[in-house]
Amino acid sequence: MAESVPVRCPVCRREHTYAAPVYPCACGAPVALPLLRGGVPVQVEHRTWAGSWVRVRCPACGSSEEWPQPELGCECGATLRLPVDHARLRASPPAPASPSSPAPAPVRTPLPPRPRPAFRPVTIRTAQDAKTASAQYLRWLGFEDVRVADKRPASGVDLRGPGVVAHVDPTTSPTSLREIET
Repeated sequence: MAESVPVRCPVCRREHTYAAPVYPCACGAPVALPLLRGGVPVQVEHRTWAGSWVRVRCPACGSSEEWPQPELGCECGATLRLPVDHARLRASPPAPASPSSPAPAPVRTPLPPRPRPAFRPVTIRTAQDAKTASAQYLRWLGFEDVRVADKRPASGVDLRGPGVVAHVDPTTSPTSLREIET
């Protein structure tokens, strides 16, 4: 179980309690992100792919994987990125195996990621073009089997796939950060 830390929103000054999620490592051990006690959260105003991930070492097997950066949504509408204790991330050696525990699984070195080609946008002239372009972008991000609805169903869902459901708004008005869900 991850420890809870107090968090104060820098926008509205509300107090929150946050416990970082625990993720399962490939070896089966739970991995909790160590949060920096007393650290000041930062309001997320612009998301980047690189800024949304943090590398964490598994305390059981020592493998290092990327996990989502801890974030908290405040009632005022601000999204807060919580500081991670990077000193504890680097200083966490693998835990010694107890005599009663089974031998740890061999550590597999992941293959280096293949460079992904740049996304090639398409011209959007109609609402159906917007849905098609959105589906192509989701496939480029790694969501496979994304299906596009021909006509807008009563549910309002235009795109579906394993792990993703989306509504495409083909208007040209700006979208606020609050309307976008990660």
